[in-house]
Amino acid sequence: MEENNNLEKESLMPIVDDQIEGQPETAETPILHRLDEEGEKVQRGKKNFKKVALFLVVFLFFYSLGLVFYWWRGSSSSLPGMPGGTQAPLKTAQVQKGKIIGVDSPIFKDTAEGLLEKNTDETKPGTHILIRGDKSQTAYLTSSVIDLDKYVGHKVKVWGETQAVESVGWFMDIGKLQILD
Repeated sequence: MEENNNLEKESLMPIVDDQIEGQPETAETPILHRLDEEGEKVQRGKKNFKKVALFLVVFLFFYSLGLVFYWWRGSSSSLPGMPGGTQAPLKTAQVQKGKIIGVDSPIFKDTAEGLLEKNTDETKPGTHILIRGDKSQTAYLTSSVIDLDKYVGHKVKVWGETQAVESVGWFMDIGKLQILD
């Protein structure tokens, strides 16, 4: 029975490396050490350092990759489907007299001709106006099919669908456009 008490006391006592190995006690050498599941002494800081270093390397890699992509996206205008970048100025060769742009649909049965301008009056509907003589004959335009900004300042013929709007006399959704000048 005395042997069982001694074994229980020994198993409850912490392992002290300095006493087992016979090393003298110093302030730099810890007396108690943590053990892992296999009973091996846990090296403090080495495993954690490797994990932190790996995390930092991966983080810096992806951060750098993001910066390169951001720079590339912002400086490139010739990439199809990529937002951002600077758009090339519109060349007059792109706007050819007689060229028809848009879709040919029976929905767009109403037509008008005139000078296409940007709508600067925020109280009026539409993104653009079609000046057909004097100001009383102005048609207010919008289009989800054609980028009307490309044709501002040109005389055009438009096909569209007239919409009922109380604030203006004529409001059209444009589906097809022909450049007249």
